[in-house]
Amino acid sequence: MVSYEEAKKIALEILGDMAVHIDEAFETEDAYIFNDSKHIYAGWIPIVIGKSDGHRIHYGEYMLGDDQTWTYKKKIKF
Repeated sequence: MVSYEEAKKIALEILGDMAVHIDEAFETEDAYIFNDSKHIYAGWIPIVIGKSDGHRIHYGEYMLGDDQTWTYKKKIKF
């Protein structure tokens, strides 16, 4: 099981040197979701990190595949 801090570190490593700023986080039953609250991106953001293994999950696939919506997410301290 991946902790929030581990997931945040993974997300930041994946984003690397891209000009992307994440500043908010959400938690679902099986993942952590990191987002930039001030910008909309097509592709990399929001970034979803699975709790079970720490792998990145494509946001669109995660939301559609698991029947998730923003209403099922709990905002947590970034």
